[in-house]
Formats: sequence, C-alpha cells, structure tokens
Amino acid sequence: EERSLCFDCCKSPRLCFPRAVVFAPSFPASILQKNMIGLEDALSAMALILWDRLAYDLPDAGWAIPDERGMRSVEQMAKKFARVVHRPYLSGIKRTYSRFLQPDLFLTEKSLQTGQTLLLFDAVSSMAWLQKACAAVSDVFPKKVLILSLFEG
Repeated sequence: EERSLCFDCCKSPRLCFPRAVVFAPSFPASILQKNMIGLEDALSAMALILWDRLAYDLPDAGWAIPDERGMRSVEQMAKKFARVVHRPYLSGIKRTYSRFLQPDLFLTEKSLQTGQTLLLFDAVSSMAWLQKACAAVSDVFPKKVLILSLFEG
C-alpha cells in the first residue's frame, strides 16, 4: 500500500488507515463536488478505475462513511461500487448527534468478521471526520482498512 502514498503520508500519516483520493482539489473537480446528486453512477465508476490503477486487492466488504454534511449520495455510490465488484455492502457506520448537536459517528454493524479487508467509501470529508470513522471501524478489528475518497476534504 505504501507505494501509492505520498512522501508526507508515509513519513507522518494523519490517518491510521491508507487513503486514496479520486479527484484532487481543482476547478473541474470542484464543479462535480457541488453537484454530486445524479452523478452517483459516474462517480462510482471513476472510483473503480482508481481502485484498479492502485492495484489493491478487492475488499471483503464495503462501508460508506456518512457524509459530514448529511448528503446521502455517498451511500448510493458505495452500494454501486460494491455491486460492480461483487462484494457485500454493509451499512455499518451511522451518523448521530452528540452533546451540543455536534455530529458524530457510531458503529452499528458488527457482522464483519475479524481479519477481513474493509473498504471505507467517502465522498468528501474533513480529516477530523475521517479520524472519527477510523476510530469507529477499529472496534471490529479488520485485517486491513482502505479509505477511498472521491474528493479531498
């Protein structure tokens, strides 16, 4: 996995799991990011192309990281991605609100067996939100977790 990480990420990772980003922050990608609804098929296909280019093994299951802003299109994209690669989609992480109405994440699905590879599908999340997702997923002790973000948050 380290062959696909940039030098800074190898030297000082900000997440406990490797992350790949489909679109770098640029002008054309920012238009897609603002208008994701209705583009779920195309965006999940682009994510699949990146996955193939990275030469990662297929995951045992896929989970969507709930969108930080509450958009549901990331779940649809993750389901389409899982369907194309013939892997199960599990809705294992849910969005909730903690004290002072701060959004938080909690684990709902523990059917993933210990030692399996898990793909976390992300639309566009801040580093803090991704860290919360990583902490929630660590509770099921997967063998390996890979994060695939459509856009850099």
